[in-house]
Amino acid sequence: MESPLHNLPEAIIILDFNNHIIGVNSAGEQLLKLKRTDLIGKSIDAMLPRQSSSTYRNEILKDGRKEISLSRGDGQTFHAELTLSTITGLNGKHMGRVVIVRDSQQSQQSEMGIKQETSVRNQNLMLRAFQETTF
Repeated sequence: MESPLHNLPEAIIILDFNNHIIGVNSAGEQLLKLKRTDLIGKSIDAMLPRQSSSTYRNEILKDGRKEISLSRGDGQTFHAELTLSTITGLNGKHMGRVVIVRDSQQSQQSEMGIKQETSVRNQNLMLRAFQETTF
């Protein structure tokens, strides 16, 4: 049975405590243009810009939200929004991280689409109200 993570629309990457990839969902494969088998066991560093210093990588891998450039399997880079959270065991011990990756450009386009849809809906409501008051 496939994990529910595989069906989520967001790219999800699971890291072990050494920041090696131990899981990725289908959306992650599509966004990164790499197969799960090509990602499992690799360091998250493989996706970070080549010129990254260890200080930069450590800053990126802190919990929270970050915007950075990531590399795809086809060699292209893209601007991404990462949301990182630590996975903690029942004993309180750090076990790894979950990383949610969004293509910033796609996120902006989605937000614009929602805003346009809302604007059109509001215009239609105003027109309908105007029509009802004039007849």
